[in-house]
Amino acid sequence: MKLLIQNNRIAGTATDAYMGPDEFITAPVDFDIERMGEYQLIEGVLTVPPVDVLALYVTAITNHLDSVAQTKYYDNRITCSVRAAYPGPYQAEGISFGTWMDTCNAAGYQILADYQAGLIPQPTIEELIAGLPEMVWPGNG
Repeated sequence: MKLLIQNNRIAGTATDAYMGPDEFITAPVDFDIERMGEYQLIEGVLTVPPVDVLALYVTAITNHLDSVAQTKYYDNRITCSVRAAYPGPYQAEGISFGTWMDTCNAAGYQILADYQAGLIPQPTIEELIAGLPEMVWPGNG
């Protein structure tokens, strides 16, 4: 695959046979087409910023918390956990969820710290989520 270059950025891709008028380079073996817009050509070297692992993990945990809250028909983690502050039929769910949410965040940051310290290999998003505790709703033992 060839990468078409405009203004030191990848403007598109072409087949290996491309010899057209636009500036191009051969795609490196580790080229990630999903990150195509992030690459820059600097002094003839194609570079891409490292993936922000923290942002990926925070987003994954947030999405997981939201999806668990939605199993009880809350809009998201916020509308579920805010119930803890209000006496009524949903307060116990809010307290349980808020406690679980904090436990998940602490566990997620510990997994990230273990990875950054070289104690464990980089977990996939699936492994990260599997490493979080399960939510136990009140009345479900």
